[in-house]
Amino acid sequence: MKNVTPVDAKHVVVNFTRPVDKTSASLTSNYSLSGDAAITSATVSADGQSVTLTLGTALSNDKGFALTISKGLKDTAGDTLASDTDSVTGFYFADHTAPTIASISAAANGDLKVQYSEPLSEGVTPTIVIDGSKVDSGISVSGNTVTVSKDLLPTGLTNGTTHQVIISNAQDLVGNTMSLYQGTFNYTIPVAQAPSVTSLSATGEAVLTVTFNEPVNYTKDANASTLASDLGLTVTKSGSAVAPSNITTSDGQTFVITLPNSVFSGGNTTAALNVTFKGFKDVLDHIGNQYSQDVTLSEDTTAPALVSAQYDTAKSEAVVNFNKALLAASGLKGHITVIDNKTGAPVTTFSVNNVSKDDTSVDITGLAQGSYSITFAADTVKSDTIAQKGNESFTTQVTVPASTTPPTINTADVAVNKDNSQTITLTFSEAVRGGAAAGSASATNPANYLLNQHALPQGTTITMNSSDTATGTVTVTTSDTPKTADAAGNTLVGGTTVTATR
Repeated sequence: MKNVTPVDAKHVVVNFTRPVDKTSASLTSNYSLSGDAAITSATVSADGQSVTLTLGTALSNDKGFALTISKGLKDTAGDTLASDTDSVTGFYFADHTAPTIASISAAANGDLKVQYSEPLSEGVTPTIVIDGSKVDSGISVSGNTVTVSKDLLPTGLTNGTTHQVIISNAQDLVGNTMSLYQGTFNYTIPVAQAPSVTSLSATGEAVLTVTFNEPVNYTKDANASTLASDLGLTVTKSGSAVAPSNITTSDGQTFVITLPNSVFSGGNTTAALNVTFKGFKDVLDHIGNQYSQDVTLSEDTTAPALVSAQYDTAKSEAVVNFNKALLAASGLKGHITVIDNKTGAPVTTFSVNNVSKDDTSVDITGLAQGSYSITFAADTVKSDTIAQKGNESFTTQVTVPASTTPPTINTADVAVNKDNSQTITLTFSEAVRGGAAAGSASATNPANYLLNQHALPQGTTITMNSSDTATGTVTVTTSDTPKTADAAGNTLVGGTTVTATR
């Protein structure tokens, strides 16, 4: 805790050195005040660094008090107060400042509201004179506000007029009496704005989106039927009601209304609707004016079409893009043919990622450097629409560029043979070149390896499998030159050391 400051006779602010937990700090049981003043509420500030305590009775003027804060009060990290015991802090309350008038205005219902700088004594009724006429009744005091009932205001107070006023005798909670106030005020009743529909349109095949001019009253987490009732929504097609299947909103002002697919019936690809909103209310229960509009929905019966195809080097995948969202799908490889343009031979060592809902592309992985013709059979993918139309057969071209990333050694496994010789198997990060055709950078060239900083023993043999491993002997360190290279000619960084253990 940092300090305690009395704001007025009924409010005390406790300031902390760090943000406090809102739940913990809002418990009145975590605070107690000496004397007879009970704490009725504890309100945490937005930044969590202060708590305003509201008291049931006013503090006595010119007197000291002790505020006790429970050691169980926690900060946002879940830690309790640093002290092992309750914290007790003293403060002195002295108020010798008279209340002042902050504003005078008309309320929406026509009452006159006089706002003061601090809470007033409800036992003392201020004297109010308007245009020379004293208000004899209908005055009430609550907190910082004095209210004069519209029914007891002097005649002549019409909307939009300016009047003279004299106010006196108001007292704060410790008996400080206000100075005589003389001034003018404008009696303008604020107009309660009725909620209204600002836009309604079709935003999908069977989807409508409506936006109101302000948030409206609705039942949160309710089903479509309840929300339709809250909005006073009716949808009709040729005079027959169409019940929404889903209604969602994120802000209470814009609602997305999903209708059943059966709105398109009888082979029709359009649906002419009448949409009406009636009896909806805003959060202050102001009733909106009825709104009605004709809307035509259109079913999407077009198939997904190829937009482009390219190779994404960052993700190491060929990306085939379509012009619309696709239906979720898996097992697409059997419908896709990949031909190596150099050899004319089919490629089978590729994979196709599953398509998720709303994806607009199909991603193909496992393609080595080269140029490829990729063919999608008819209906390989389908549009994520009501009709779920499949694609027409097409062929596109993708070029996989040469890799610019040097190969690395991932693992080295050693085995002892029956003749007591040792074999080490190296696994590279990608396919590497071997044999005489690879030249000095061949993975099967013994000169590319050192054993404990020495050349490999005579009789060492190095062989490669069909993918990316070479076999040699014991601990291997690549020499600085020459270097093992991958299929694109990128060479292993010299001095890379791999230790094999057994």
